[in-house]
This record gives sequence, C-alpha cells and structure tokens, in this order.
Amino acid sequence: MDKNNDNGKDNAEDSIMKELVNKEDDSGFIMLVNMNIDNKDYWAYLMVPARNYDSFMEAQSKGLCNIKEYGDIVEWGEGTEPPADILKNLEKEYGIMPEISNNLHEMENTLEEQMERMGRGKAK
Repeated sequence: MDKNNDNGKDNAEDSIMKELVNKEDDSGFIMLVNMNIDNKDYWAYLMVPARNYDSFMEAQSKGLCNIKEYGDIVEWGEGTEPPADILKNLEKEYGIMPEISNNLHEMENTLEEQMERMGRGKAK
C-alpha cells in the first residue's frame, strides 16, 4: 500500500488512466465542441483519444484550435446544437447521452474551481 494514500484508490485510478492512454486502440472520449468560423456557428462531435484529452482541453480553454489535430470528427453541422436525429443516432451507435455528458462537464468545472480556491488547481 502507498504510504501517501490510505486506500490505494488514487493509484488504481492512475493505473487505469495510464492503461487507457497507452492502449494502441486509441480509446477515448466523444465530445461535443462548439465553434464559430467566419461568423457562422457550428457544432461537432469529436472522438478524442485518451492520450490527446489533456492537450485538447488545454487548447480549448485557450480559444481557437484546429479540432482535427486532436481527434476524428464523428458528426458535425451548422448551428449551436445538433439536431435530434443526430443525437438519436449517436446514442444508438456510441451510447452517448448528452444530458449526462453535460452534467459531468459541469461537475468537472465546479471541482476545478473548488480546487483552485483551495490552492490545489492545475498549474497553467
């Protein structure tokens, strides 16, 4: 057991993430991305390999980035939200449930804000 960890949970989570990142099959995340190009709004679902997740999130937080550099576009279209038929197809094909994804993203943001207030946020 790790001296710095009472229950070994953090080490197990680190091992799982390292395994995901090191897999050759590019396991990853399908993420909804919104962008504005030439004054037109677009949305895209991007398959981001786990090994690119952190760099993609950092690039997104800084503003514009070429999403194709971080993963493969699964679906895209004009507007700010994908149409219902696209959402239905993504749920069927990939098991994507946008309301859950949105809640997880909000929880991640809240956690990061709390950690920053405690002085434990990511160094940027």
